[in-house]
Amino acid sequence: MFKIEKLYMQYKKDIYIYLMSLTHNPLLSEDLLSETFLGAIKSLPAFKGNSDIKTWLFSIARYKWFEYLRKDKKDVSFDDLAMLYITEGVDDKIVEKKAVSRIIELLDCEEKNLKILY
Repeated sequence: MFKIEKLYMQYKKDIYIYLMSLTHNPLLSEDLLSETFLGAIKSLPAFKGNSDIKTWLFSIARYKWFEYLRKDKKDVSFDDLAMLYITEGVDDKIVEKKAVSRIIELLDCEEKNLKILY
């Protein structure tokens, strides 16, 4: 039987670095590292040894990251996007050109669809 403390000491740095590469957030990476090893403790009896223990721990870490993303999924409002444009200092002319270009593109598409109908 594996000693979880030994596994933790042996692989915590590697898993933390992996989680940092995903999150770019030290505190979140530490939380996910803890959750990874809690998940490993819970599922250790089911570990059959078909893969390397490090690979197994990395897959748990990846799952914990995905789980976090699903829970933390946020809706982005139009106001948030508008504020982003304002704070980023995006040139109004560029935004206007893109909007006009997109409108023309949509109108062309609609015109083609109407021609097909008639």
